[in-house]
Amino acid sequence: MRKVVSLMGAVLGFAIVQSASAADLPTKAPLMAPAAPVSWTGFYVGVHAGAGWSHIESSFPGSGFVFSSHDLTGAFAGAQVGYNWQNGWAVWGLELNGSGSNIKGTGTCTFGNCTTKQDWLANAAIRFGGLVNSSTLVYVKGGAAWSKDKYSSSIITTPVGDTRTGWLGGFGTEYKFDPRWSGLIEYNYVDYGTDTVTVGIPVNIKHIDHTVRFGLNYKLF
Repeated sequence: MRKVVSLMGAVLGFAIVQSASAADLPTKAPLMAPAAPVSWTGFYVGVHAGAGWSHIESSFPGSGFVFSSHDLTGAFAGAQVGYNWQNGWAVWGLELNGSGSNIKGTGTCTFGNCTTKQDWLANAAIRFGGLVNSSTLVYVKGGAAWSKDKYSSSIITTPVGDTRTGWLGGFGTEYKFDPRWSGLIEYNYVDYGTDTVTVGIPVNIKHIDHTVRFGLNYKLF
């Protein structure tokens, strides 16, 4: 009987020691739920700023002789709104942009010095891109573009306005650093073609733009 009691006491003592040791062990942290996949589908709004380089050529109608050309440089800033559709690795999008501009330049011409200034820029374009990973998109874009140009010279001091229409092609990359926030950098080539503008006399004016913009987008839903 004494042996049985002794054996039971030894077993009980061992159990108590094991329970105390287990209580001292660190508790494992619960497993984290896997992060939800980043989705590019949805509406977004954003802001942007950038720089532009333009080239202007002026000629008399029907002559083909360029009597003046000058470059424009400056900055612009504005806002954009768009929508993306994601299908696997491919992302389609439609985006509208509008910017106030301080792109301008002056060169010599028949009328002394001729100055061109872009008051604002706008475009509507389709984007198509591929995902390098779930957060990084590279894309190309193409669409229609508009510019409000103003022309003046040493003789014609009151600016003559002209709303230009053209086409654009570009490319860029956009990175999601949050499910809703993303940043982008983009280059666009814009050709506004040739317009006949009356600046005292009719003049054909050809306008080409190069722009680089940096943007920040917020996905609404």
